[in-house]
Amino acid sequence: MAKKQANFPGTLDVLDVDRQPEQIVTSDSYDVIEDAITKIEAELRRTTEKSAACVLTVSETGVIKLIAAGDWTLTLPSTEGTTRGLPFLIYKADDNYHRITIIPAGGETIAGEASYTELDYKNSWIYLKADIGDWNIVQKSKSLDMGTW
Repeated sequence: MAKKQANFPGTLDVLDVDRQPEQIVTSDSYDVIEDAITKIEAELRRTTEKSAACVLTVSETGVIKLIAAGDWTLTLPSTEGTTRGLPFLIYKADDNYHRITIIPAGGETIAGEASYTELDYKNSWIYLKADIGDWNIVQKSKSLDMGTW
């Protein structure tokens, strides 16, 4: 069953691309967008806690809460065969300066680098999304600089 175009301004109507007023849009178009939004929301609601060196899996996508009793390494899953945009929000939850180093799977990079080493203080975080052969940094916390306080 087809749905009529919503009466939203073009900037709010995701499907309002080269359409005429009252043009019919199929339910399939809406369903694809709704399914994508639902999947992203579900992925970011999942929280996994890690406290020792390990390799993350695609099924753990979402929020990764890190506890560090010492320095250790977290390995990201391979981007090969995964959906582009696979998200991981990784944050350090404990109150110490133990460094957690993030490395990608064999030969891949994090924004062109071999590793990410800035998770070394409480509430430091990084938001990553998978791309083909690379992990993109969407956003990250800034390094704690006590000299500016």
